Amino acid sequence: MFAGIMVLTNNDYKLGDIIVVDDGDHEYFGRIEEITIRYTVIRTFELRKVIVPNLTMITKPVKTYDAEEVIRLDFTFTIHFDSPMPESLQIIKDAINGCEVSREHQSTKVNIFELTERGIEILVYFYFDPKSGMLPQTAKGKIQEAIFKALGEHNIKLPYPHSSITVDHNDKNLIGTALYVAKETMGGEIGK
Repeated sequence: MFAGIMVLTNNDYKLGDIIVVDDGDHEYFGRIEEITIRYTVIRTFELRKVIVPNLTMITKPVKTYDAEEVIRLDFTFTIHFDSPMPESLQIIKDAINGCEVSREHQSTKVNIFELTERGIEILVYFYFDPKSGMLPQTAKGKIQEAIFKALGEHNIKLPYPHSSITVDHNDKNLIGTALYVAKETMGGEIGK
């Protein structure tokens, strides 16, 4: 009851606010639908009703999105080593800023993050409106779709995971060796 009183009298969040509650095992992202003396009801954007004990609301991290006009999201992806770098980075930035979910276009960042064995890993930051009712994962998906389309239009290749295998032609059990190597590299899917 003490937790409920704290939640009801505290003005950190109110009915209709969009929040994320992290109880240690799960994150619940949605709109506050009801606050009682014992629990708070969150309606997630998957339309699930989640009942969160008020003790969790005062002892675990709660992110409020209504206090923010925009929030920053980021992700990484890889482009091919043959890609023209300055042009590729600009194409990616233009694709992000051209997407309807993107906000604060002057703050969009596209940087080389790391050189890996697969290619050049790119890190992007962009901002979106958390009050739009869209999940951050959905916003990222829309941005990734726009990037994929723009890179394809400019013939910039995205690498895909692959392995090169060299076998000894003198091996009497060449097929067995090849199947063993394929099975190990593909996680045991061969030969089932």
